[in-house]
Parts: sequence; C-alpha cells; structure tokens
Amino acid sequence: MIRMGRRGAGSLYVVAVPIGHPDDLTIRARRVLEEVAWVLAEDPATTRRLLAYHRISTPLTSYHNLNKEEKTAVVLSRLREGHSLALVCDAGTPLVCDPGSYLVGHAQRAGLPVVPIPGPSAVMAALSVSGISADAFVFAGTIPSGAAQRRTFLHALRSEARTQVIFASARDLPAVLGAVRSTTPDRPVTVSSALTEPHERTMAGTARDLAAQCGGADLQGELTIVIGLRGKPGPARAAPRRGK
Repeated sequence: MIRMGRRGAGSLYVVAVPIGHPDDLTIRARRVLEEVAWVLAEDPATTRRLLAYHRISTPLTSYHNLNKEEKTAVVLSRLREGHSLALVCDAGTPLVCDPGSYLVGHAQRAGLPVVPIPGPSAVMAALSVSGISADAFVFAGTIPSGAAQRRTFLHALRSEARTQVIFASARDLPAVLGAVRSTTPDRPVTVSSALTEPHERTMAGTARDLAAQCGGADLQGELTIVIGLRGKPGPARAAPRRGK
C-alpha cells in the first residue's frame, strides 16, 4: 500500500478525513493511516479521537501554521530516510482553508512523492444537497468577521458568474445574509450546518427567506453557504432538512 519514491524516499499522503460522521473515513484512508510512520495533525487531540474510534494506533505529531517552518524540515528529513507520513486536518480535505500547503510545496520542490487520498469535503457535500447548479463554481474561502471586510469580500463576488461556495461562522450568519440580500438579492442561497452529523440541516431560499428561518435555528460552528447564479432559480423554499 505504501508507495516508495526515488532512492527509497517515503511518501507524503494528504488524507481527507470525515467532516462530521467518523464512519465517512474511506477504506483506503484508514489503511494509509494505519501503515504510515507518523500522522501529522492540525490538532492532535481531534485526530486522536478519530484514530481511537477506528482503532488506529499510529503516532501523532502536530503540524499547523505556528510550527510549520521548524516541523517541515523534520518531516522532509523523515521522508528522505524512507518513512512515509500522512497529513490530515481537523475535518475534511487538507489545504482547503487548512494548513498544509507550505509542507506540500516543499515536498514537491524536493522531488518527494506526494499522494492524495481523497474523501470528505464540506464544499462538495453542501453543493450536492443545494439544488443549485454546480456545473461551474468558485470556492471563495471564509467570510471575514469584520463588517467592512465582509462588505468588501461580498462586493468582490458580485461580478462572479459561477455558483459561489463560502464558509462562515454561525454567529456571523445574520450579518452575512444581510450583506448577500443587499448586494445580490435575487440569488438562491442554501445554508448547511453540521454536515454528516445527526443534527445536520440544510436550509434553502433567498437571503430574506433564510434570515427568517435562521432566526430560531440553533446553529453552531462553521456553516457552508452556497450562493446561486444571479437571476437563476434555486431550490424551492423548504423546511430545514435533518439528517439521521
């Protein structure tokens, strides 16, 4: 399973992990996490719970934006020695609004094997249940929490012709919906929270519709918001969708 590079170098596996439900870890991802020498985790405590659930005992070490420079040198050395390692983030696919690009870039430039192990993604999960066209879309990242920065962020998306996917914190949702309503009032919008978890929900409508729906909703954590094309129909207004 573990792939060796030139001159016996180990491989850096970029492993997608569940965004909520722990059973969404793929068979291939589990096998890689069992066989590598180390798992590089954004937050080892979070990853330790996932590994314990799957009875995986591979050693963990932290890798995040605060230690990436010193840790990258250590990781590259281990790879050159022939040890294969796995990079994971707290949830979903690494490098999507998560640390890791610094390490992957250095490994690529050093000629070391970098292998993707695809799997869960909040972006793709939210698109799949939005009812909004995903033939062409742009992932714009996380909406800033500051009012001025948020207005600038959303204003820059007004000319974007494709469907847009953005992340926002639950506490910022009323302000986000207000900004969307004031800049692009005719676009369909969906808001997904706790994707793949027992209390997941996806709400659909216009920004005005959702402002009313979300007022009494107990939303927590990070939300995934899909904004449809200007003037294009989206999903019919519906009650919140709950998972099992």
